[in-house]
Amino acid sequence: MTKNEKLTLIASLGAALLSLYTWSEDGKGDDTQHAYGIYSDYLKSRNQCLNEQKCAGLDDLAILTAERIFTLANDDAAWLNTITYIHANDPSFFTEIHCNTLNSDFQDFLTEQDLTYSCK
Repeated sequence: MTKNEKLTLIASLGAALLSLYTWSEDGKGDDTQHAYGIYSDYLKSRNQCLNEQKCAGLDDLAILTAERIFTLANDDAAWLNTITYIHANDPSFFTEIHCNTLNSDFQDFLTEQDLTYSCK
């Protein structure tokens, strides 16, 4: 392998690593943006429920929102606090849930944070 070929190979590998890093960081931003959208939709539904007394299905939406936020941003302390906030506002929504459909890591998080929940 000539010196030029080695330099080309090193430059190509560097470019590939930079591309991988950029792609990884972009993915994190997309997850955060998606988490914001999910949480925003939940808050709109919750406010509508409280204002109009039409809360059918909000319990399922609360669990779904909390679990989805957990899977999107589970390494972010602020998002984990958001899940705790959802639970604190409506702990009754975390009763009689279908645990067999929930992510086991999410259930472990609920237990670790002492956020009570019960399964059907």
